[in-house]
Amino acid sequence: MVFIYGADGKIISRGISAQYDGSKAGGDLHGWTTFTTNPNDFVFSSYGTLSKRNATLYHTSSIARACVNKPLTYAIGDGLVHRSAIDADFLGINSKAAKEWSRNFTELLHYEKIESGYYEKQALLYREAKITGDSVLYFLREEDSEIPFDLIAAGGDEIDWKTVDNNHILGIFVDDYNRRSGFRRAKTGKDLMFRDADGNQNAIQFLFRERPGQIRGFGCYYSEIARAKGLDRVWDATIERMVQESVQMGYFNTSYTDPAQQAANMARQARGETPKSGELKNASSGRTEMVPGNMYVFENGESMQFTDLKTPSNNFGLANEWSLRMFAMAVGYPPEFIRGEYSTSYTAHRGGLNDAIKKYMQERNTFARYVDQVVNLEYLKYFIRSGELKVKPSFWTDHRVRRAYLSGSVLGPVPGHINPFVEAKADILADEAGYNTKSTISAKYGHDFWNTIDEWADQQMAWFNASPAQQAEQLAKNQEEDTKNFNPEETTEEKEKREEEENKNEEKSMTRRFFGWRKK
Repeated sequence: MVFIYGADGKIISRGISAQYDGSKAGGDLHGWTTFTTNPNDFVFSSYGTLSKRNATLYHTSSIARACVNKPLTYAIGDGLVHRSAIDADFLGINSKAAKEWSRNFTELLHYEKIESGYYEKQALLYREAKITGDSVLYFLREEDSEIPFDLIAAGGDEIDWKTVDNNHILGIFVDDYNRRSGFRRAKTGKDLMFRDADGNQNAIQFLFRERPGQIRGFGCYYSEIARAKGLDRVWDATIERMVQESVQMGYFNTSYTDPAQQAANMARQARGETPKSGELKNASSGRTEMVPGNMYVFENGESMQFTDLKTPSNNFGLANEWSLRMFAMAVGYPPEFIRGEYSTSYTAHRGGLNDAIKKYMQERNTFARYVDQVVNLEYLKYFIRSGELKVKPSFWTDHRVRRAYLSGSVLGPVPGHINPFVEAKADILADEAGYNTKSTISAKYGHDFWNTIDEWADQQMAWFNASPAQQAEQLAKNQEEDTKNFNPEETTEEKEKREEEENKNEEKSMTRRFFGWRKK
């Protein structure tokens, strides 16, 4: 701040120096609209319009749509599966009991989520939060229902953003520290608390928060709305240019022949009409009549010429490419990932995919913490109350114990492999050098490594505990089974039919075992 003082010591004028406000010279920032540092202030009067424009952009712009759906495919995909692995050391439980408890919880949780359609609703919540900024998940508990609660996915328009007072910011009920505890419903005009008096979850508000103190979510491309409108102008100009470039005009260079009269004669004869006697010859030329389908007939020195087709300009390609880059940078993903077109160079392809993996894993983990873990906790409470799972009494009084029972991993889609041989070889070297674990490598390939290890260990233990006679009997049985299944005269179609029947029998057996265990 620069102050100018008069002779009497009073301030005559004051102003902001360029070194403080960023201007290079006086007046450079005139007309530059600035926002406050509060992440909510600048949308107090326009949040509804901003959300609607983001939604419109999603439905009308292919680039905007790709910026949402491409990351969704990798971050959520068909749904995030929770694999329970409780903290046995913290809870003081032996490893065998902890493993059995985790497997039971994983199976119960998985089947309940299928019944409520939660895996599909995960994608709805993620997509809506990306488009308009907010998504809401309701927990609907109904009497005489076979499921513990229904899960209703809704958009951020459920929240009345116009409610702004001492207790609400854009419809969110907050305390003095802006901690969210509920929201004002747009349909009823009443507040709905996220949790009821008994601690049961009523609803979840999910948003991708970018700044501290941000109460509502912003669409992932709200900063690109102006650029999208500019791209519309590029499209309009390009289409107009394409029409001009695709038009090919022809013109006649004649002195005696009348091409229009020839065209009229051909048209009449094509319709089966008889031209008038004066029209049977070319005007001023004395030539014979035209046969339908013939080309024009000209005298010596006369001709018909065409304009050359223009070479299409590449301005649109450049403008479209830069627009895609700006959109991709705004949402934090590499342009080649959004476009789905990678370089033929392995290094460049690997670099672009690595950047995308860092970003969508961040979004997946955010979703898992703020939505999936809350849902898992509500299901766990139900399993405990129904007697299907047993926990320590401190579960209801100590949040750390609850977290220990909710420990585990989130299994979601894994990226494909650019060069399987090179990547597998690198994984082997990393494992041998101790830089990575087999479980991490297995997860990257889409496998649950510890389940595989458990099966190997169980089979190995059963084999070692068997007597020599039992081992010999099992070997003979295996050899007999291999011989029975091997039939050199069996056709491919017969083999596929037999294997399909065996798989069906195995599924029926597993279903009977599962439901029999659950009844117990």
